[in-house]
Amino acid sequence: ATILFAGLLTFAAFAEFSVPLLRDEQRVWFKKAELQLAGRFENFTSFGSTTKPRAGLSAMVLPGVFVRASYGEGFRAPSLTQLYGGVSSTTSNRADVFRPQEGTIRRFIFQPPNPALKPEHTKSSTIGGVWEMPFVRGLSVEIDAWRYELKDQINVISRVTELALEAAGGAYSNPHVVRVAPTATVPIGPILQIIEPLANYQFAKTSGTDFNVTYKRGRKENGQFTVGADATYVAEYEVKIDPTQPNVSFPSDLGRPRFRATGRLEFSRRAWSAQTSYQYTSHYNPPDRVTIAGRDYWTPSYGLWNFVTSYSFDKVGPLRGVTASVGLNNVFNKYPPLYPTRQGYDARLFSPQGRFAFMNVGLEF
Repeated sequence: ATILFAGLLTFAAFAEFSVPLLRDEQRVWFKKAELQLAGRFENFTSFGSTTKPRAGLSAMVLPGVFVRASYGEGFRAPSLTQLYGGVSSTTSNRADVFRPQEGTIRRFIFQPPNPALKPEHTKSSTIGGVWEMPFVRGLSVEIDAWRYELKDQINVISRVTELALEAAGGAYSNPHVVRVAPTATVPIGPILQIIEPLANYQFAKTSGTDFNVTYKRGRKENGQFTVGADATYVAEYEVKIDPTQPNVSFPSDLGRPRFRATGRLEFSRRAWSAQTSYQYTSHYNPPDRVTIAGRDYWTPSYGLWNFVTSYSFDKVGPLRGVTASVGLNNVFNKYPPLYPTRQGYDARLFSPQGRFAFMNVGLEF
């Protein structure tokens, strides 16, 4: 085994300002507006210095109607593990287009570190608003459209991409697909291993929309009901791995769900509260293609119920500031949907944990 010592020294400074642009409670239109300005400076011993800005604008354009927009830039240096860590390995069922007689069999996959990685640079923008409906007291609707762009995004060039690049260029054209050397009798040797290198993508961008609906009825002193839902819809996902390759626009449900949502129902009265929630994930197409009876397999949609109840003790007495909670996750003991990996489920999104009871005690002081 090789023992490696590495270090990185970082210095950072952050500043933020809030600038009121307008405030006039007598007006009906544009009662108030505010500008937020921020900036962050960072210095890394290995990557130099960078300064990134952020700006936001918010305004109440009508009674109960609030609009907002923001723009920001970011910076992320690669981790020491990504630069100098060990080689990880796994296996995966893969077909070889140049040796179809093999069918789909297990292949060795290796992922080495990359000391040549560059930092990521990001740009983000959002625009949206909140509508507190005057004709339905307690009802509010929020909608925000967002867009993220990443330059030099640190990512893994997956086994799917590596095999596709070799398929386009011919056998032995991709050094990350390692094969047995050709012979006179076997002109294309079998795959020995596939290397999934960490690399800086030329760029990546994604866009979508967030939604929120909340309705509250009553007051906590006598009992308050809250019904709400949050949702995210991914509309676009596009990447460019290197300058010599064309842009690749993925269907937004390839390898990731297009739609995710959480609904909740809560009742609270004085010190007591109880909430039940439902988490939904839409179906999506795994990046590792699997065919069953001649049809592509899609990871099915998935829903999960959770429940929690809490009690906050009085602000006087020996238990002041204490909040106790008990709950049940995965109420109906559902298994995660099947996914074509060794563990059988998508660990990025789901947990194999079944029905789970818990208790938390917190102290606020």
